[in-house]
Amino acid sequence: AEQPGLLPRLLDDLFFIKAREHWRSEIHFDVQALEIAENQPPIDLLTDASHDTSLPHIVARRPCYGQGQAVFASTQLEGAATRRVAQVQEVKDLAQEIWQRP
Repeated sequence: AEQPGLLPRLLDDLFFIKAREHWRSEIHFDVQALEIAENQPPIDLLTDASHDTSLPHIVARRPCYGQGQAVFASTQLEGAATRRVAQVQEVKDLAQEIWQRP
């Protein structure tokens, strides 16, 4: 039998954790999607294709937390479009939308 790939399993696990922990914490998912190819600038896959979607470089920003604060902090890529999602189906729909673009 064919098994789902890494990304579908990861998404299912993340949203399972969100549902399980909803009573004690608020969990948000911000999605960024880039195409990275050798010798080319990264392409922002969430930006409308009518705009220049290439990013001259990637800068990752990770917030710093003090002792006793959250260990899991997001890393955001500066200059890349970001979409907040609340359900796993939103991520799957977003992936389908990206896949169907020319």
